[in-house]
Amino acid sequence: MPKIRGVEEWNIGHLNSILDVIEEECGVSIQGVNTPYLYFGMWKTSFTWHTEDMDLYSINYLHFGEPKSWYAIPPEHGKRLERLATGFFPNGFQNCEAFLRHKMTLISPSVLKKYSIPFDKITQEAGEFMITFPYGYHAGFNHGFNCAESTNFASLRWINYGKVATQ
Repeated sequence: MPKIRGVEEWNIGHLNSILDVIEEECGVSIQGVNTPYLYFGMWKTSFTWHTEDMDLYSINYLHFGEPKSWYAIPPEHGKRLERLATGFFPNGFQNCEAFLRHKMTLISPSVLKKYSIPFDKITQEAGEFMITFPYGYHAGFNHGFNCAESTNFASLRWINYGKVATQ
């Protein structure tokens, strides 16, 4: 990763996010939401279609190991994915309108293409950051053993998303 002038190290636990207020003023620490969380991946392990808790931003840093492939749907097309998933999995929707947040649903990119839902495929290499945006559905898989660290964060831009987020 190229050096950034004046920056000696990155620590995703100190992003100066507005989520810091929750921990500072309320004493609430939620692993992986307002504190970093480590993930160890293996060949073919996956993460299913979801948005972050409260539709927050997330940052993911791949410390070492094999790459991680991500599929990301632009936030403005999130409702289209939800409608498609509801059509394929009506029982999931009947049990919980926000069933995609349960992180149990995989839908092939070829199906997204068939239904004209736009997405990007990104391959994250060791030493790289991945940022997901509020209400940005994403899924993916690991190419082999790796170690990643992630946390959520919020900016002023997130507040409008947070006001309407489904937990």
